[in-house]
Amino acid sequence: MLTLAETEDGPFVEAPWADKLYDLGSQAFKFSSDPRRLSSGEQLFIAISVPVRHLAASLIAAGWMTSAPVSNASTDCFSALMAMRPGSLVRMVTDHYVILDKYLGLDGDRLSLGGKFQIGSALAVKQIHEDVGHAHMRMAAPAVPSFGRPRAKSTIEWAQFLCSPPEGLAIIGARSTVLEDLSAWASAEGTTGSPVRLRDLVLPRVANVATWATEIISPRNLADGNEEIRSFEAVIFDGATAIKSAELVYAPLAIAVIDRSVMDDSAAEFVTQRRNRGSEPLLPDVDLGWRPPSGVEVVAFRSQR
Repeated sequence: MLTLAETEDGPFVEAPWADKLYDLGSQAFKFSSDPRRLSSGEQLFIAISVPVRHLAASLIAAGWMTSAPVSNASTDCFSALMAMRPGSLVRMVTDHYVILDKYLGLDGDRLSLGGKFQIGSALAVKQIHEDVGHAHMRMAAPAVPSFGRPRAKSTIEWAQFLCSPPEGLAIIGARSTVLEDLSAWASAEGTTGSPVRLRDLVLPRVANVATWATEIISPRNLADGNEEIRSFEAVIFDGATAIKSAELVYAPLAIAVIDRSVMDDSAAEFVTQRRNRGSEPLLPDVDLGWRPPSGVEVVAFRSQR
Protein backbone atom coordinates (compact mmCIF):
# COMPACT_ATOMS: atom_id res chain seq x y z
CA MET A 1 0.00 0.00 0.00
CA LEU A 2 1.22 3.50 -0.82
CA THR A 3 1.84 5.92 2.00
CA LEU A 4 2.07 9.69 1.53
CA ALA A 5 3.81 12.53 3.33
CA GLU A 6 4.55 16.21 2.86
CA THR A 7 8.28 15.73 3.51
CA GLU A 8 10.83 12.95 3.13
CA ASP A 9 10.95 12.50 6.91
CA GLY A 10 7.21 11.96 7.17
CA PRO A 11 5.06 11.13 8.92
CA PHE A 12 3.81 8.84 6.15
CA VAL A 13 0.08 8.12 6.15
CA GLU A 14 -1.60 5.09 4.58
CA ALA A 15 -3.51 6.07 1.45
CA PRO A 16 -5.29 3.15 -0.25
CA TRP A 17 -6.94 5.61 -2.65
CA ALA A 18 -3.47 6.72 -3.80
CA ASP A 19 -2.64 3.12 -4.73
CA LYS A 20 -5.73 3.04 -6.92
CA LEU A 21 -4.99 6.32 -8.71
CA TYR A 22 -1.38 5.31 -9.32
CA ASP A 23 -2.64 2.00 -10.73
CA LEU A 24 -5.08 3.82 -13.01
CA GLY A 25 -2.16 5.51 -14.78
CA SER A 26 -0.48 2.14 -15.22
CA GLN A 27 -3.56 0.31 -16.50
CA ALA A 28 -4.49 3.17 -18.82
CA PHE A 29 -1.02 3.07 -20.36
CA LYS A 30 -1.25 -0.69 -20.94
CA PHE A 31 -4.64 -0.34 -22.67
CA SER A 32 -3.77 2.66 -24.83
CA SER A 33 -0.43 1.21 -25.98
CA ASP A 34 -1.94 -2.12 -27.06
CA PRO A 35 -2.94 -1.95 -30.76
CA ARG A 36 -5.29 -4.89 -30.21
CA ARG A 37 -7.35 -2.73 -27.86
CA LEU A 38 -6.84 0.76 -29.27
CA SER A 39 -6.38 1.21 -33.00
CA SER A 40 -4.55 4.06 -34.67
CA GLY A 41 -6.87 7.07 -34.76
CA GLU A 42 -8.81 5.98 -31.69
CA GLN A 43 -8.72 7.52 -28.23
CA LEU A 44 -9.27 6.06 -24.79
CA PHE A 45 -11.05 8.69 -22.71
CA ILE A 46 -11.33 8.17 -18.94
CA ALA A 47 -13.08 10.61 -16.64
CA ILE A 48 -12.89 10.23 -12.87
CA SER A 49 -14.93 12.26 -10.41
CA VAL A 50 -13.14 12.73 -7.08
CA PRO A 51 -14.20 14.41 -3.82
CA VAL A 52 -11.20 16.76 -4.20
CA ARG A 53 -8.58 16.90 -6.95
CA HIS A 54 -5.53 17.12 -4.64
CA LEU A 55 -2.75 14.73 -5.85
CA ALA A 56 -5.05 12.84 -8.25
CA ALA A 57 -3.44 13.95 -11.53
CA SER A 58 0.06 13.59 -10.08
CA LEU A 59 -0.52 10.01 -8.90
CA ILE A 60 -2.05 9.02 -12.25
CA ALA A 61 0.92 10.60 -14.03
CA ALA A 62 3.37 8.69 -11.81
CA GLY A 63 1.62 5.42 -12.68
CA TRP A 64 1.84 6.19 -16.40
CA MET A 65 5.51 7.18 -16.21
CA THR A 66 6.63 4.05 -14.38
CA SER A 67 4.78 1.81 -16.84
CA ALA A 68 5.86 3.46 -20.10
CA PRO A 69 9.14 2.30 -21.65
CA VAL A 70 12.25 4.42 -21.25
CA SER A 71 13.84 5.93 -24.34
CA ASN A 72 17.31 4.97 -25.52
CA ALA A 73 19.94 5.45 -22.83
CA SER A 74 23.19 3.56 -23.07
CA THR A 75 24.57 1.66 -20.09
CA ASP A 76 27.72 0.83 -22.07
CA CYS A 77 28.87 4.33 -21.25
CA PHE A 78 32.45 4.04 -22.51
CA SER A 79 31.38 2.90 -25.99
CA ALA A 80 28.62 5.50 -26.15
CA LEU A 81 30.95 8.35 -25.18
CA MET A 82 33.62 7.18 -27.60
CA ALA A 83 31.04 7.55 -30.40
CA MET A 84 30.09 11.11 -29.38
CA ARG A 85 31.81 14.23 -30.61
CA PRO A 86 33.34 16.55 -28.02
CA GLY A 87 31.00 19.50 -27.56
CA SER A 88 27.88 17.30 -27.64
CA LEU A 89 25.23 17.97 -25.02
CA VAL A 90 25.08 14.86 -22.82
CA ARG A 91 23.02 13.71 -19.86
CA MET A 92 24.76 11.32 -17.50
CA VAL A 93 23.53 9.54 -14.37
CA THR A 94 25.88 8.34 -11.65
CA ASP A 95 25.14 6.91 -8.22
CA HIS A 96 25.02 10.44 -6.86
CA TYR A 97 24.20 12.87 -9.66
CA VAL A 98 22.21 13.58 -12.80
CA ILE A 99 24.37 15.84 -14.96
CA LEU A 100 23.54 17.77 -18.13
CA ASP A 101 26.55 19.42 -19.74
CA LYS A 102 28.84 19.67 -22.74
CA TYR A 103 30.90 16.55 -23.17
CA LEU A 104 34.56 17.51 -23.62
CA GLY A 105 36.06 14.07 -24.19
CA LEU A 106 37.81 11.14 -22.54
CA ASP A 107 41.25 11.12 -20.98
CA GLY A 108 42.13 7.54 -20.16
CA ASP A 109 39.55 6.32 -17.65
CA ARG A 110 38.25 9.82 -16.91
CA LEU A 111 35.63 11.81 -18.73
CA SER A 112 34.99 15.53 -18.78
CA LEU A 113 31.35 16.54 -18.35
CA GLY A 114 30.95 19.62 -16.18
CA GLY A 115 33.88 18.25 -14.19
CA LYS A 116 36.10 15.19 -14.20
CA PHE A 117 34.55 11.75 -13.51
CA GLN A 118 35.81 8.20 -13.51
CA ILE A 119 34.20 6.45 -16.47
CA GLY A 120 33.24 3.64 -14.11
CA SER A 121 30.99 6.00 -12.13
CA ALA A 122 28.65 6.50 -15.11
CA LEU A 123 25.54 4.32 -14.97
CA ALA A 124 23.76 5.69 -18.07
CA VAL A 125 24.44 8.32 -20.71
CA LYS A 126 22.44 9.88 -23.52
CA GLN A 127 23.18 12.57 -26.08
CA ILE A 128 20.58 15.36 -26.00
CA HIS A 129 19.75 16.86 -29.37
CA GLU A 130 17.17 19.49 -28.42
CA ASP A 131 18.06 23.10 -27.61
CA VAL A 132 17.40 23.18 -23.87
CA GLY A 133 18.69 26.68 -23.12
CA HIS A 134 20.64 25.52 -20.04
CA ALA A 135 23.64 23.33 -20.69
CA HIS A 136 25.31 23.25 -17.27
CA MET A 137 23.14 21.47 -14.71
CA ARG A 138 23.94 19.05 -11.93
CA MET A 139 21.33 17.70 -9.51
CA ALA A 140 21.32 15.01 -6.84
CA ALA A 141 20.11 11.69 -8.24
CA PRO A 142 16.97 10.51 -6.40
CA ALA A 143 17.31 7.16 -4.66
CA VAL A 144 15.66 4.10 -6.24
CA PRO A 145 12.02 4.32 -5.05
CA SER A 146 10.25 1.73 -2.94
CA PHE A 147 7.51 1.15 -5.53
CA GLY A 148 6.95 1.11 -9.26
CA ARG A 149 8.77 -0.67 -12.04
CA PRO A 150 12.26 0.78 -11.34
CA ARG A 151 12.34 -0.86 -7.88
CA ALA A 152 11.35 -4.19 -9.40
CA LYS A 153 14.48 -4.39 -11.51
CA SER A 154 17.76 -2.66 -10.61
CA THR A 155 19.68 0.51 -9.94
CA ILE A 156 20.69 0.45 -13.60
CA GLU A 157 17.08 0.63 -14.77
CA TRP A 158 16.44 3.54 -12.42
CA ALA A 159 19.49 5.27 -13.92
CA GLN A 160 18.11 4.65 -17.42
CA PHE A 161 14.76 6.07 -16.30
CA LEU A 162 16.41 9.27 -15.04
CA CYS A 163 18.72 9.54 -18.04
CA SER A 164 16.14 8.94 -20.77
CA PRO A 165 12.64 9.00 -19.25
CA PRO A 166 9.44 8.05 -21.10
CA GLU A 167 8.25 10.74 -23.47
CA GLY A 168 4.81 11.91 -24.48
CA LEU A 169 2.95 12.78 -21.25
CA ALA A 170 1.36 16.14 -20.51
CA ILE A 171 -0.63 17.47 -17.57
CA ILE A 172 -3.00 20.30 -18.40
CA GLY A 173 -3.71 22.33 -15.28
CA ALA A 174 -2.73 25.30 -13.16
CA ARG A 175 1.06 25.07 -13.19
CA SER A 176 1.67 26.19 -9.62
CA THR A 177 -0.97 23.80 -8.27
CA VAL A 178 0.35 20.81 -10.23
CA LEU A 179 3.94 21.49 -9.13
CA GLU A 180 2.81 21.80 -5.51
CA ASP A 181 1.13 18.39 -5.75
CA LEU A 182 4.28 16.91 -7.24
CA SER A 183 6.25 17.97 -4.16
CA ALA A 184 4.48 15.27 -2.09
CA TRP A 185 6.45 12.18 -1.05
CA ALA A 186 5.32 8.60 -1.51
CA SER A 187 6.54 5.24 -0.27
CA ALA A 188 5.35 1.65 -0.24
CA GLU A 189 4.51 0.13 3.10
CA GLY A 190 6.62 -2.88 4.06
CA THR A 191 9.37 -2.39 1.44
CA THR A 192 13.05 -1.57 1.81
CA GLY A 193 13.33 1.06 -0.93
CA SER A 194 13.45 4.80 -0.44
CA PRO A 195 10.58 7.31 -0.35
CA VAL A 196 10.36 9.34 -3.55
CA ARG A 197 8.90 12.70 -4.46
CA LEU A 198 6.18 12.40 -7.05
CA ARG A 199 8.06 14.93 -9.17
CA ASP A 200 11.02 12.51 -9.36
CA LEU A 201 8.72 9.98 -11.05
CA VAL A 202 6.78 12.44 -13.20
CA LEU A 203 9.86 14.60 -14.04
CA PRO A 204 8.10 17.83 -15.05
CA ARG A 205 9.81 20.12 -17.52
CA VAL A 206 10.79 23.07 -15.34
CA ALA A 207 13.75 25.44 -15.19
CA ASN A 208 17.13 24.42 -13.83
CA VAL A 209 16.80 20.65 -13.89
CA ALA A 210 19.10 18.12 -15.51
CA THR A 211 16.34 15.71 -16.57
CA TRP A 212 12.70 16.16 -17.52
CA ALA A 213 9.86 14.44 -19.37
CA THR A 214 6.33 15.64 -18.59
CA GLU A 215 4.96 18.89 -19.96
CA ILE A 216 2.91 21.02 -17.56
CA ILE A 217 0.64 23.23 -19.66
CA SER A 218 -1.67 26.00 -18.51
CA PRO A 219 -5.20 25.64 -19.94
CA ARG A 220 -5.38 29.43 -20.17
CA ASN A 221 -2.32 29.48 -22.43
CA LEU A 222 -3.97 26.84 -24.62
CA ALA A 223 -7.23 28.75 -24.82
CA ASP A 224 -5.46 32.06 -25.58
CA GLY A 225 -3.36 30.50 -28.31
CA ASN A 226 -0.11 31.09 -26.41
CA GLU A 227 0.67 27.37 -26.39
CA GLU A 228 1.14 25.45 -29.61
CA ILE A 229 -1.48 22.76 -30.20
CA ARG A 230 0.47 19.52 -29.99
CA SER A 231 0.13 15.77 -29.99
CA PHE A 232 1.07 13.62 -27.01
CA GLU A 233 0.88 9.96 -26.07
CA ALA A 234 -1.22 10.75 -23.00
CA VAL A 235 -2.79 13.86 -21.49
CA ILE A 236 -4.19 14.31 -17.99
CA PHE A 237 -6.67 17.16 -17.57
CA ASP A 238 -6.60 18.44 -14.00
CA GLY A 239 -9.89 20.14 -13.16
CA ALA A 240 -12.81 21.75 -14.99
CA THR A 241 -10.86 24.56 -16.67
CA ALA A 242 -8.36 22.08 -18.05
CA ILE A 243 -11.04 19.67 -19.28
CA LYS A 244 -12.61 22.44 -21.36
CA SER A 245 -9.39 22.57 -23.40
CA ALA A 246 -9.50 18.86 -24.26
CA GLU A 247 -10.33 19.57 -27.90
CA LEU A 248 -7.07 21.51 -28.28
CA VAL A 249 -4.73 18.62 -27.45
CA TYR A 250 -4.44 15.31 -29.29
CA ALA A 251 -3.49 12.03 -27.64
CA PRO A 252 -4.46 8.34 -27.79
CA LEU A 253 -5.10 8.54 -24.03
CA ALA A 254 -6.98 11.30 -22.24
CA ILE A 255 -7.76 11.22 -18.52
CA ALA A 256 -9.96 13.91 -16.99
CA VAL A 257 -10.03 14.62 -13.25
CA ILE A 258 -13.31 16.21 -12.15
CA ASP A 259 -13.21 17.89 -8.74
CA ARG A 260 -16.59 17.62 -7.00
CA SER A 261 -15.57 20.16 -4.36
CA VAL A 262 -15.81 22.86 -7.05
CA MET A 263 -19.30 23.92 -8.06
CA ASP A 264 -18.84 23.70 -11.82
CA ASP A 265 -20.91 21.33 -13.95
CA SER A 266 -19.19 22.25 -17.21
CA ALA A 267 -16.60 19.46 -16.97
CA ALA A 268 -19.21 16.73 -16.44
CA GLU A 269 -21.28 18.19 -19.28
CA PHE A 270 -18.26 18.16 -21.59
CA VAL A 271 -17.55 14.49 -20.79
CA THR A 272 -21.21 13.58 -21.38
CA GLN A 273 -21.21 15.32 -24.77
CA ARG A 274 -17.94 13.63 -25.71
CA ARG A 275 -19.28 10.21 -24.69
CA ASN A 276 -22.48 10.71 -26.70
CA ARG A 277 -20.52 11.52 -29.84
CA GLY A 278 -20.45 8.01 -31.28
CA SER A 279 -18.20 6.47 -28.63
CA GLU A 280 -17.99 2.88 -27.45
CA PRO A 281 -18.54 2.60 -23.67
CA LEU A 282 -16.03 0.53 -21.69
CA LEU A 283 -16.32 -1.24 -18.35
CA PRO A 284 -13.35 -0.07 -16.27
CA ASP A 285 -13.16 -3.21 -14.14
CA VAL A 286 -13.44 -5.55 -17.16
CA ASP A 287 -11.71 -3.63 -19.95
CA LEU A 288 -9.12 -1.71 -17.94
CA GLY A 289 -8.72 -4.06 -15.00
CA TRP A 290 -9.33 -1.14 -12.64
CA ARG A 291 -11.86 -0.56 -9.87
CA PRO A 292 -12.21 2.95 -8.43
CA PRO A 293 -11.65 3.52 -4.72
CA SER A 294 -14.53 4.49 -2.47
CA GLY A 295 -15.89 7.94 -3.28
CA VAL A 296 -14.52 7.98 -6.84
CA GLU A 297 -16.73 7.57 -9.91
CA VAL A 298 -15.41 6.67 -13.34
CA VAL A 299 -16.59 6.72 -16.96
CA ALA A 300 -14.47 5.25 -19.76
CA PHE A 301 -15.06 5.03 -23.50
CA ARG A 302 -13.25 4.52 -26.77
CA SER A 303 -13.83 6.94 -29.64
CA GLN A 304 -12.33 8.30 -32.83
CA ARG A 305 -9.93 11.16 -32.28
